[in-house]
Amino acid sequence: MDDSRTLFVCDDDENARRLIRGFLAKRGYRVREMLSGDDLLVALKNERPAAILLGLFIPGVNGWECVARIKSDPFTANIPLIIVSVLSPQETGISLDELSGWVQKPFNDEALATALDRVL
Repeated sequence: MDDSRTLFVCDDDENARRLIRGFLAKRGYRVREMLSGDDLLVALKNERPAAILLGLFIPGVNGWECVARIKSDPFTANIPLIIVSVLSPQETGISLDELSGWVQKPFNDEALATALDRVL
């Protein structure tokens, strides 16, 4: 399967996933949705997406821990990782050096397009 057009969206907020999925589908991406960090980490064992859009406040393994695990695994470390959160980068302890982008909720299409265009 060609994963160059597949994006993983991991967020427990159904409305956020719906908005992101609709936006990405219009741009021709295939979207795989996950509700928890555990689901995301399992999916990454079987498939390598073009990028990951990740919420921080997700059940199970939270977004901060997902970032740490993804970046420490040689198989996934180079996958672009964009945080989608109500928090600004300054409000978290995540180093922006580990990330490919940050989109603050409520997001707009332009902010998401800019972040994706920069990494894909």
